[in-house]
Amino acid sequence: MYQLLKQSTSALLIWALIPLGVISLHPFAADNASFNKTLIIVLLIYTIFFSVVTHELCHGPAAFAGGDTTARNSGRLTLNPVAHFSIVGTFLLTLILYMVKAPVMFGFA
Repeated sequence: MYQLLKQSTSALLIWALIPLGVISLHPFAADNASFNKTLIIVLLIYTIFFSVVTHELCHGPAAFAGGDTTARNSGRLTLNPVAHFSIVGTFLLTLILYMVKAPVMFGFA
């Protein structure tokens, strides 16, 4: 577990800085409605990405408890989003589903 925290320290710092940056910009958004909407969209995208990365990260220890070491061996026990995304499952599948106007969109890491 210590190694997980050691690898995720820089990613955790980056994840913490994004909402702090948005919060620091909030006083400037009070008078500008379009800027306020932009900040809300940024926070929404941040929340979705953070939720997906945390969700995928939690699969690793659960699988490890069951005896599967794949996540640990492939370096996916981290908060770094790059380690959890795949070209096919994250980008290509989502793009194809969007283009065919699928009623449900999903992906995999």
